[in-house]
Amino acid sequence: MNLKCLFGHKWNGCKCERCGKLSADAIKRIEKVKLALKNWYKESAGQRVGSGICDDCGKKNLFAGHCYLRPGGYLCCEMCADRILGSEYIEWDEALSNLNRFFGPGLPQKIVDMEIK
Repeated sequence: MNLKCLFGHKWNGCKCERCGKLSADAIKRIEKVKLALKNWYKESAGQRVGSGICDDCGKKNLFAGHCYLRPGGYLCCEMCADRILGSEYIEWDEALSNLNRFFGPGLPQKIVDMEIK
């Protein structure tokens, strides 16, 4: 815990104004959105394997049903899909307010509806 919040957090929606910590409720929502995005990436890839090499890390021998198609047409392995959806690359408190802006147009409506208002 940050010393700024020794006597309690100052919540502004899903994030503490003082230390930047996300609330437990926000973390649960983020995990649901991450899983939905990852499933969408996998469904989008379908049976494609491209060159059989992950566009992000270079892992070889990608096979159908185990690839993830990210916006921009990039095929990646599961490890890279998890890394890309990790919190170090995405400011989730901002991304959840407008998923289409962060993850590209064409998101299924069921994912867009998960936004934190």
